[in-house]
Amino acid sequence: MSYGSCLRQIRRGEQLDPVYATGLFNQKGFTLVEIALAMVILTVGILALLATITPSLYSEQTSREFDLAKTAAANKLEEIRGYDFATVYATYNNTYFAVTGLTAPATQTNPGFINIDNSNPNLLDITVTITWQSGIQKNTNLSVSMKTMLTKTM
Repeated sequence: MSYGSCLRQIRRGEQLDPVYATGLFNQKGFTLVEIALAMVILTVGILALLATITPSLYSEQTSREFDLAKTAAANKLEEIRGYDFATVYATYNNTYFAVTGLTAPATQTNPGFINIDNSNPNLLDITVTITWQSGIQKNTNLSVSMKTMLTKTM
């Protein structure tokens, strides 16, 4: 007997079959099985959500570290460009410098390193490299390099 036929019997004033009168239509609440199934579905959904959020947090942290490194390298190159050609090599070649927010690898004192190639007497090939230990992926070193050339003015 369907729900609709039960309603028609009630409207006509007929007495319902006792199975239907006390059966599914009069139940209130959820069974233990229904609650357990809902909890399993909810748990699977939450775990799936966490599985997608965690890699994006790692990606955001790594991206922030790369931004810090690129900014530090660009700033150091700008600083070097402000110096006289004759003093740049003596002042900056093979020097390390600190970068706020980044941790140097175990083999370096600071994350920033400047190398200047002066094989051409009228040209300095300047490379600024930032190497740091990843905050997310332990024991992983990441690196950013920027180059510029400085010419001797006559």
